[in-house]
Amino acid sequence: MNDPAAVIDGQIAAYRDRDLERFLSYYAADAIILDPDGNPVMTGLAQLRQQYGQSFQANPGLTIEIARRMTVGEYVVDEEHLSNLGDPAGPDTVTAVAIYRVTGGLISRVMLLR
Repeated sequence: MNDPAAVIDGQIAAYRDRDLERFLSYYAADAIILDPDGNPVMTGLAQLRQQYGQSFQANPGLTIEIARRMTVGEYVVDEEHLSNLGDPAGPDTVTAVAIYRVTGGLISRVMLLR
């Protein structure tokens, strides 16, 4: 699957299903998740597995909706609305922008803006 939007759609479907292994199957082994300043937050599948595995278990009601999408070459930019975050100390809903880079049919890089 080399269509970047289709790769992201698959990753989002796995996220919604809390299917960690299917979710990770959309990422390159050396994938990097960056904060808005370009600093690595997670690097590689082991860190993604740990972080998203904990998140999936801790937030069974979490939902994600894609409000808008733009695709340019190997980049997909989504406006994401997440709700039911389950953190009593934080907000229950968050709007984020995710900038995905899909290389060779896998997500190689993501910058998250919140």
